[in-house]
Amino acid sequence: MTDTRMSKRDLDRQLQPTSIVTKSPAAVADALAFLTAELGGAHDAVVVAEETDRVLTVSLGELSIGEKTLHLHAFSKSARAQARVARTAAGWVGDAVRECDIGTAGARHVLAQDGRVMCLGERIPNTRAFAEARIKPYEIPAATGGDQIDVTYRNYHEETASGRLACIAHRAVEFVAREVK
Repeated sequence: MTDTRMSKRDLDRQLQPTSIVTKSPAAVADALAFLTAELGGAHDAVVVAEETDRVLTVSLGELSIGEKTLHLHAFSKSARAQARVARTAAGWVGDAVRECDIGTAGARHVLAQDGRVMCLGERIPNTRAFAEARIKPYEIPAATGGDQIDVTYRNYHEETASGRLACIAHRAVEFVAREVK
């Protein structure tokens, strides 16, 4: 079992105070309307759509949901938000997290930590498509350059009664070219 709690001292240099509003998993009547509302219609919103036979990465404005759509993960750097929906036997279930001003109703005061993780496979030469061994190639609307793409993300921590920090939420921020070391 992985322990997601860290001591504040371990993270002190990486933590930034902020506030978030979260929506716990709940039934969603209209998946597209939910994603659009949670991301505030942001112009830079990106959706990773998992379907039964492929993975698509498109702008929120280009998203088309069909019978094969299983899961949608949308995020926007400018809106500082992400929302996810997954198909269930009875419809859709969704959740969301958004950074907000300190005075926003329902805001939780948290400590944020930025990071990046590579999880998107390798670029197919001379294309915008990427591939992993386990799935079909997919295109990513990201700046060209580099053979690999990282996803930057932001983790949100709250202090527990024992003084440790527990990660309570996270959100994807953007796709960036992998840095060559």
